[in-house]
Amino acid sequence: MIAVYIICGILLLFVLVAFLRASVHAVLNDSGTEISVIILCFTIRLVPKKKKPVRLSDYEIKRFRRRRIKYLRRKAAAEEKKRRKKEKKKADSEKKAEKEKRSPVDTARTILDAAKCVLPPVLEKFGRYLYLKIDALAVIVRGGEPDETAIAFGYFSQAFAYVSEFINGVKEIKYGAGAEDRFGVAVDFTGGNVSADADVTAGMRVWQAVAVAITALRHLPKGTLSAFGGKKDKKSGQDKKDRPGKPGKNSKENKAAQAGEDIQDGKQHE
Repeated sequence: MIAVYIICGILLLFVLVAFLRASVHAVLNDSGTEISVIILCFTIRLVPKKKKPVRLSDYEIKRFRRRRIKYLRRKAAAEEKKRRKKEKKKADSEKKAEKEKRSPVDTARTILDAAKCVLPPVLEKFGRYLYLKIDALAVIVRGGEPDETAIAFGYFSQAFAYVSEFINGVKEIKYGAGAEDRFGVAVDFTGGNVSADADVTAGMRVWQAVAVAITALRHLPKGTLSAFGGKKDKKSGQDKKDRPGKPGKNSKENKAAQAGEDIQDGKQHE
């Protein structure tokens, strides 16, 4: 009975994690950039990082000595890690040089074919599951020369049209108070640099993110991953995809060889 309770508890934990929503809140304006992750009631700020408060105890001689020792240890560990990374990079470059080289045209064609198959269903499901809250999403194009400013305004307007098309495909979307006045592309001929005013929150549940990833893998064309190189055989060094297969007992090659041997034996008896 205890085992049943443990299994039910584990399943309940998986269900709770699957329905957990993680959101990313991004603010971009003239004062700076702020990005934070929101999970339930917890907020983790990624950019900018919080500054540690200054304490008088941090300036004691003992602490300076400890920090010096820690600094030397970290420096030695970083140098060792850098050396290992350099050796690994050199070994990887040698392995890549041994592999068959693919032309850039073939690589680009493979990537484009995969994007054509994967992006439409992924974007459709991504827009269906995504939660989006927009408090501000505006771009202000500034410039001194009217002709250059007008050309830049056209570029940003076209790019913003694609963004608006994606936003219109989102099923669950909310607009904050005053978002209509802070949405779109504006132009300012008085001079200055291009600036942005954005305050967006985007979130998705765990099971929804897993569903999007599974959709991408399902619609990925066959042979896309193997087109960039297969695993090598340890004995021969050949790729598994290029390694000849061992014919079975009932294969056509064995049957033809057996027929040829029977004919030769018949001629020898004659």
